[in-house]
Amino acid sequence: MTLDKEDEVCILYGTKNGLVAVPTCVINPGDYVLLPDPGYTDYLAGVLLADGQASPA
Repeated sequence: MTLDKEDEVCILYGTKNGLVAVPTCVINPGDYVLLPDPGYTDYLAGVLLADGQASPA
């Protein structure tokens, strides 16, 4: 994977913010995402914010 540092950079305020923001960039609505169970609640929040479907792994 190659990234363009001019157009594909996301400045975050911290890790928790990133766990919620990054999924909105890579998950399409309706995509299924495997999440660790038990896992950190912000993993689920990011998936739901991106209109994804979460499945425990």
